[in-house]
Amino acid sequence: MIKGRNIYSLIGMTVLLAAIPAVYPAASALDDAMAEARTIESKFESGSRSLRGNSLDDYLEYAALNSPGLKAAFYSWKASLEKVPQISFSDPILSYGYFGENVETRVGPQEHRFSIRQRLPWPGTIKSGKNAAFKAAETAYQKYRSSKFSLYYKIKKAYYDLYLLGREIEIMRDNISLLEHWEAVARNRYSTGLASQVDVIKTQIELAKLENRLQTLDDGIIPQKEYLRSLIFLPDSIDIPVPDSIEFKLVEIDAAIIKKTANDFNPDLLAINHLVEKERAALTHTRKSNLPIFNIGLDYIATGEAINRDMEDSGKNPWVINFGISLPIWFGKNKSRTNEARARLIEAEHLGSSMSLQLEAIIEQKMYELRDAERRVELYQGGLIAKSEQSLNSTLKAYQTGDLDFLNVIDAQRQLLDFHLEMERALVGYAESRAELEMLIGKDIENHEI
Repeated sequence: MIKGRNIYSLIGMTVLLAAIPAVYPAASALDDAMAEARTIESKFESGSRSLRGNSLDDYLEYAALNSPGLKAAFYSWKASLEKVPQISFSDPILSYGYFGENVETRVGPQEHRFSIRQRLPWPGTIKSGKNAAFKAAETAYQKYRSSKFSLYYKIKKAYYDLYLLGREIEIMRDNISLLEHWEAVARNRYSTGLASQVDVIKTQIELAKLENRLQTLDDGIIPQKEYLRSLIFLPDSIDIPVPDSIEFKLVEIDAAIIKKTANDFNPDLLAINHLVEKERAALTHTRKSNLPIFNIGLDYIATGEAINRDMEDSGKNPWVINFGISLPIWFGKNKSRTNEARARLIEAEHLGSSMSLQLEAIIEQKMYELRDAERRVELYQGGLIAKSEQSLNSTLKAYQTGDLDFLNVIDAQRQLLDFHLEMERALVGYAESRAELEMLIGKDIENHEI
C-alpha cells in the first residue's frame, strides 16, 4: 500500500529535479532578439499587401513584406532563436517497477518500486551550449540582414536599368524624329540640285540603323519589367510603368568613414564575427561535454503490511537516494571531438580575415566606380552636351550654306546622341554604385545614416 504522504514526497522530488535552472547570462539579449523577431513577424502577417504607388520606395516596401526569399531568411533566424531554450537539462526519467513475486521483509512484502533519475552535466556545459546556440542565431540574423540589403540592391539596380532603358528609347525616338526632319531637308535640297543623292541615302541608312536600335531597345522592356516584378514579387495583374525619372543627388562620401561603417555594420562580416564567437563557445562546450556527467536519482519502494501488523515499522516504505557519474574513458573520441571544434574555430577566424580583406578591396573598387560616374555626370552636365548641341547647329547651318557635306551633320548628330546616352548611363551608374555601396556597408547613404 502506498501512503499519501509518501506519494507527495515522490512528486515533490520529481518537481525539484525537473526544475533545476540552467544559468544563461545572455538571457536578456535572447529576450530582445525574440521581441524583435515577433515585431518583424507581425509586419509580415499584418503588413499591407497592396502596392501604394510606383516609386522605388513603394517597391522596396512591398518587397520587404512579400518576398518569399526574405521571409525564408527571417524564419531561418527565428528557428535558430528557438534552439537556444532547447539547450538545457535532459528530461528526468520516471520509472515504475512491479514485483511479480513480492520480496518479503521483516516489515512486510515489497510490492512496487518508483524511481526518478536526472542527468546533470558538468557545470558550465549548458551555459556554453546556450552561448554557442545564441551566437549561431545572431549569425542567422546577420544573414537575414544581408538578404534584405541584397534584395534592396537588386530591386534598385533593376529599377534603374528599367529607367535607363526607357530614357534610351526616348532619346532614340527624339533623334529619329530629328533625323527624319533632316532627311526631308536633304531630299528637298537634292530635288533643287543643291545636294547629291548620296546625302539622302546616307540619311536613310542612319535612320535605318537608329530604327533597328530602337526596336532592340523596345524588345527589352518586357523582360526587364518581368525581372523587376519577380524581385518585388508583384502579381501579374499589377503593371510596372517605366520610370520617367530617378531621384539623383551627388553626396559627399568619405572613403575612411565608408570603410569604418562597413567594418561595423556589413552584415556578412558581422555574420562571420558571430560565427567565430559561436565556434569559440562550441569549443568550450565540447571540452565541457568531455567531462563526467553526474546522475542523481531517488528510489521509492512501496511495502505492504507485515504479517504481524502489530510489529513496529510494519508497512514502512523505504527510499534510496542514488548518485552516479559517467566515466569519459574513450579519450581518443573525446580528443578528436575537441580537435574538430578547434579546427572549425580556426576556419571561422580565417574566413573572417579573408572576408575583411575582400570587403575592403570591393569597397575600394566601388568607390572608384562612384567617383568615375560622378566625374562623368559633372562632365556632361558641365557643358559637354551643350557644346555638342552648338556644334550640331553650326554644322547644320554650314551644310545648308554648302560649306560642309551631310556626313558632317550625321557625325555631329551621332555624337550628340552618344553624349545624351552616356549622360544617362553615368547617372544610372552613379545610382547603382551608391546602391551597391549601401549594400556593402549595411547603411543608407542617401538618408545620411553614416
